[in-house]
Amino acid sequence: MPPLGAAPDANAAVTPYKQTRDRFRVTALRHGAVERWNGTHLAREETAVRSILKKSVWPLVAITLGASALVGAARSGPPPRLTVRVDGAHQGAHAGYFFTGVSVVNLEPGSTVINWVKCDGHIGTRTIVARKHRLFDQVGRLGQITCSWRIPSGTVGQVLRTSVITASSNRVQTDDRHWLIAKP
Repeated sequence: MPPLGAAPDANAAVTPYKQTRDRFRVTALRHGAVERWNGTHLAREETAVRSILKKSVWPLVAITLGASALVGAARSGPPPRLTVRVDGAHQGAHAGYFFTGVSVVNLEPGSTVINWVKCDGHIGTRTIVARKHRLFDQVGRLGQITCSWRIPSGTVGQVLRTSVITASSNRVQTDDRHWLIAKP
């Protein structure tokens, strides 16, 4: 491409595409664009931003960290099999009564051991200690744990919330449950 102001080469074939490209180049340079070595045109602001990004290390760091996270996730393999299930009651709690709201079921009692279950309830800012009932199978292995709470009588219309934390032999599992407290 000839420099601006130079006479066109008489031997070069002039195509409509080349005329349009040259016209665009001249118009862009007149309006303040900066031409790079490969012929593309950038506004002055874009040139400044790109030069800052070229000099900065942060884009490279972000790309490296993103790639390492993907590689780490791929290396970890599939999640462990679900061996403990947390079931919640469909009916609501009634003020002044006991309410059994959560049941932690061991799906594979022969190979999985439930180490502990934490299921204390909360009504507003008040903590209600759970009463845990353990159920065993014929062989004597722990098969199920239920969590019950004594709902205070002045709590109609409030919400009973619990985070059931179960630690078994191969994983720790957390499930959040909540119920609206109804009239007795």
